Amino acid sequence: MRRNLRPKNDFVAVSGQSRGGELALLLGATFPREVNAVVAYVPSAFVHSGQNASDPRVGREGPTWLLDGQPLRHWWEGNRTASWKPFDEGPEPHRHDRAMRTALQDPETIARARIPVENIEGPVMLLSGTDDGSWPSSTFSAIVRDRLAEVRHPHDVQWLDYEGAGHSILFPYVPTTQHVYAHPVSGKVSTSGGNDRDNARADAESWPAVLRFLRGAVEAHARART
Repeated sequence: MRRNLRPKNDFVAVSGQSRGGELALLLGATFPREVNAVVAYVPSAFVHSGQNASDPRVGREGPTWLLDGQPLRHWWEGNRTASWKPFDEGPEPHRHDRAMRTALQDPETIARARIPVENIEGPVMLLSGTDDGSWPSSTFSAIVRDRLAEVRHPHDVQWLDYEGAGHSILFPYVPTTQHVYAHPVSGKVSTSGGNDRDNARADAESWPAVLRFLRGAVEAHARART
């Protein structure tokens, strides 16, 4: 991007939603000198397995991310409490977050798969919903926020946690009525959580906040270069 697009002030931010939010934090932590700011929508604080998006021949515990051709350790590996039963055997529409919460009960194992967000060298913005049906993005965002506070992260850290909103927080003024869907790989009928009104509010309120955050990040980066 720097070589071909030549952004003003050499500023590059990464943003992603859901697994993209996980990846945005992971990119910032893995390549801190290349990433100047991170915007993570409904992210994870941990590296996850492929879950229901895995190649069915590999299974849910296949890797998601590779670095230099090697799979990154994910939080389901060797996890003594993780179980898919609350998802598989729960009522439809299924909620992935029920299974994700079982993995949180093995703190020693998940610590080895935590994204080292303290390595990020720039401002971080987190957005989550308290009724996230895909994974507990509020809990994950709190873990990220607390870790950055613990190391006294020298850059701006913002977290917007929307009461009653689900996993689909992203752009404003789009339909927010479809919460239930059939997974394109597993075929499982699931819900992303939230409700029409709170999802719409989260979309509408978060967008200008993200733009303000990015403007501030660009200005701070420009000052640091002078």
